[in-house]
Amino acid sequence: MSDPVQLAIVATLSPIIFAVVMRFLARADKREDWARQDRVAARVSEAATKVAEVAKTAAASEGITQGKLDHLETGQQEIHKLVNSNLTASMKDARDSTALLLVALEENVADKAAHGKEPNPATLVAIATAKAKIAELDAQLTDRARVQVDVDAQIAAEPA
Repeated sequence: MSDPVQLAIVATLSPIIFAVVMRFLARADKREDWARQDRVAARVSEAATKVAEVAKTAAASEGITQGKLDHLETGQQEIHKLVNSNLTASMKDARDSTALLLVALEENVADKAAHGKEPNPATLVAIATAKAKIAELDAQLTDRARVQVDVDAQIAAEPA
């Protein structure tokens, strides 16, 4: 073979080989992106499951509390403590679940940024909402703790 023929073959095959390699790399990048999306979806699903468990706990707590109210004519302090502790526990669970969701959403945004992609605007809204909800629950839990100290002091001061 002569040099012009070899040069023509190389010139013809080079773009084809380049296209095949680029397509292979694009597919690998797409598989990696899908795997990342699957991981994020699993985390969001886990957070959603936790939120559902909190809702179930709250519903069960409400049922227990209602049963106590229906069957007890006395013992208002016991009922108050039960309601208070169940509601506080439900609020703590809701706060923890929201924090898990926030971590998953922020990780999703970070993964997208690492791949040079803009986050979904709905994800950014969900992050802001989760942060606001966490702050609201933290404030409510702090208030509940403060009120509980006052209630405990009043109960201790009452004559037996």
